[in-house]
Amino acid sequence: MNPENIIQELKKLIEKHEAKDPYTEPWTLGRELPGFRALRDGEEWSRQDFSKEMLDGGWRPCLKGENMQPGDESGECYEKPGSSRPKRWVSVKGLLQTSAHMRTKRPLPILSASQITEGWKEWAGVENPVKGQGIDVMLRDGKVFDACASCGCLWNHSYQDQDIIAYRIIEPRLIPLGPGDVRCGDELKCDDGEESVYLIQAIHPSGIMLSFRGHLSWETLMAHYLIRRRNSDTFEPCHKEAAQ
Repeated sequence: MNPENIIQELKKLIEKHEAKDPYTEPWTLGRELPGFRALRDGEEWSRQDFSKEMLDGGWRPCLKGENMQPGDESGECYEKPGSSRPKRWVSVKGLLQTSAHMRTKRPLPILSASQITEGWKEWAGVENPVKGQGIDVMLRDGKVFDACASCGCLWNHSYQDQDIIAYRIIEPRLIPLGPGDVRCGDELKCDDGEESVYLIQAIHPSGIMLSFRGHLSWETLMAHYLIRRRNSDTFEPCHKEAAQ
C-alpha cells in the first residue's frame, strides 16, 4: 500500500472515531436551559424525560403545576415509546394542565409561588400602574426597596440592573379613631345589621360616651361600630390609616 492510500485510510479511521466519540456524555434535562434562568429551589419541570430534540428551537418544559397557555404545545404519544401512533405537537388554545409532555417558549416566571402569595406582581415596564400608592419594588439585580412612593419610581425598562421587574402594593395599616377624629352629635350603629342609631354625647382620651350604651373604647368602636359624621349621609368604619 502506497503512502497516499495509507493517509486516506487513516483519515477514514479518524472520521469514524470522531463520529462515534465514546466520551460524549448523553444529553439529560438539567435545571437550566439556554435562554432561561436556572430553576429555583422548589421548582421542577413537569416531566424529566424530555429529549434535546423536543426542546430545540427555544422551547422549555412547563413547570410542575404551571398551566399551559395559548401558543404552548402538548406532545402526543411522546410518553408512549412503543406506540405505533405518530408523535406530534399540538398547540393549545386555552389554559390546560396534562400529564403529557408540555412545552412553551414563555420566559420562566420571575416570581416564586410564595412571593405571589405575599402580594408581589411581575412588571413588564410601561406606565406607572399604581399611581399615588406606596409600594415595595424589586429590581432586575435582585435588590428590594421597601415603602417607596410609586410616583418617584422609573417604571419604563432600559434593561439595566435598576429596572423594576416586580412590585407589591403596601396595604395601609388601620388603627382606631381618636379624640380628634369624632365630634359630639356624630352617629354610631353596630356593624352587625342592627338598625338602632346612637349619638356621641361626650369624648374622652380613652373613648366616647354613647347615648343608652355608656362608655365605649376606641378599640371597641373599631371592632364593632360604624360612624356617620354630622356632615355625611353614609356610615363608614370606625378606623383610619396609620401614618407612614
